[in-house]
Amino acid sequence: METDLTDAMRKFDRNTTIFQNKVDETIQLKKELEALKTSLQDEISELNGCRKNVEDTIRETTKSSHPELVVLMTTSLSKHFSKLSETVDGLMQELKSSHQKQEKKMKKASLYICLAFCFGSLLSGTILWYFFPQQVNYSLSQRHFEYLREGILFRHAFKKLSPQEQKNLKGKMGEYWKEYYEEIMQN
Repeated sequence: METDLTDAMRKFDRNTTIFQNKVDETIQLKKELEALKTSLQDEISELNGCRKNVEDTIRETTKSSHPELVVLMTTSLSKHFSKLSETVDGLMQELKSSHQKQEKKMKKASLYICLAFCFGSLLSGTILWYFFPQQVNYSLSQRHFEYLREGILFRHAFKKLSPQEQKNLKGKMGEYWKEYYEEIMQN
């Protein structure tokens, strides 16, 4: 039973380590996603700023020479930027959904570990309660009580005997009982 508990504790420690590694990986992924999100937002704002500058520059230079070219270029640039914006928005949605899936997985893993811990604790408690006696019954007979009473009387009476009588009595008890009774008499 002790080896089962040791194995269970090792498995629990191993699962805790795996869970902690997954938590660390998720935290790292979250940080990377946040950094990527920030980077993408910076790129979008930079592209929007560049777009306006490019549009203004092209408009000014081509306005005087080719007015119809300005309209075509502006339309073309607007289409390209809108496609880029849609792509970035799609990527952001995909990153958000991936992040939400990871959070759900972590919540499920946490719940499973908690349930396993609670179930194991409940099972251990039930096993301990079942296999250990609730009441200890010392079935002593009347003869045991008589021996106990005689032993107590002997102990008190032995102290009142003279050293010569104690030595004589110990000699009659024999070598086998000598150490046992000497230990009792010292207490």
